[in-house]
Order: sequence, then structure tokens, then C-alpha cells
Amino acid sequence: MSEHTSNTTSGPDGEEWERAVGAAKTLLSSDCGWLELFTRAILEEKGVPTHYVEELSDRETAVKKVSIVPLEVIIRNISAGSFAKRYGVEEGIVFDAPTIEFSYKNDDLHDPLINDYHAVALKLATWDEIDTIKKYAFQVNDFLKKTLAECGVTLVDFKLEFGKTSDGTIVLADEISPDTCRFWDATTGAHLDKDLFRRDLGGEEEGNPAAEGGQQQGQ
Repeated sequence: MSEHTSNTTSGPDGEEWERAVGAAKTLLSSDCGWLELFTRAILEEKGVPTHYVEELSDRETAVKKVSIVPLEVIIRNISAGSFAKRYGVEEGIVFDAPTIEFSYKNDDLHDPLINDYHAVALKLATWDEIDTIKKYAFQVNDFLKKTLAECGVTLVDFKLEFGKTSDGTIVLADEISPDTCRFWDATTGAHLDKDLFRRDLGGEEEGNPAAEGGQQQGQ
């Protein structure tokens, strides 16, 4: 991957998605600065190198050329979504410590869950690379949880992808947005992410499914 551009949402879910993004941005922008929050400078100051180079326009972002490690990395702070369904627990359980899981990025296999040993056996990553990915993922989580909490937002879970530069350096190579994270309003429990239209909640005034018993497929 040499460069990619950040895309605006199109298709039948466009209006619902814009509503979700708008709700999140409105809540976050006043005190925290939504765009600034996830810049390379902020993350790299925290010790997490990224593929980010610069914003070219409102719709385009220049990034470093990387080869993507074929693992989706999911950090969870609270039970929700596929985790709740998989293990038969209610949503909204706050974990004593964050969890991490890997999915093998393979569309034909529907991105199955795998563990560290499987990833190494399949030569998807080395042990050192997995250790680095875990370290960076938890660092991102610590930073996001603290920063979002100051904005009145609870970070429930999120997905990351990593890549390798030409010299083999592991870098964060993914966006952090309501499309890859699950955000809840810390006061009302309202959804501030793609669950707004995934579950047809109708608006950010709805409470979170921990109180409603709802669950969903996916992340």
C-alpha cells in the first residue's frame, strides 16, 4: 500500500452514518478536538509509530507505504457486540483489565479468531512482531480511554490494524473513528458509533444495550 485516501461514506447507509459521526464529533469537538485527537503527533508522542504523513485535504490523507500484517487486533474494555454474543453474557460488563484478540484477515474464511501461536504457525507475524503489536495496542487503549473520558465518552472496544515499513518496523496503519470503535456517552449510554444504524437505534438519544439486553454481530 503506497497511499490511501480517507473516504466519505456513500451508499444506502450514508445518512445514518453521517448522523453517527455527527453525534460523536459534536460531543468530542468542544473540549478535545476530534481531528487533533488522533493525529500522528499525538500517538507518536505516546510511543506508537504510525503510517500517517499528512492531511492533503478533507477527503485525502497521505500515508507511508506499508505491508499490512494480516491480523485484526481488537481491544475490549467492556462486554459488547460479538464478545457478548459469543460468550453468552450481557453487554455493559466492565472488565477488570482490557482484553485483546486477533482475527485472521481472510475474507474467504470470514476473518476467524486465532491466537498468537496460530498466527506464528501461519507465518502471519513473528513472536517479536506480535509482542510489539500488543504493546502498541494497549498503549493506544490507555491513551484513548483517558482522553475520551475527559470528553464524557466511554471507549467500549475498538479494532486496529498494523503494517510493516520497508525496514520491517511495525506501525499503526489504521484509522481510529466511530467506524472502528464502539463509543458510548458516559452519562446517557447513547451510542456514538456505527451501532446507531447497525441496530437501527434511530438517534443518539437511545440508551446503550446493556440496559436493553441488545447484542449484535461483528466486532
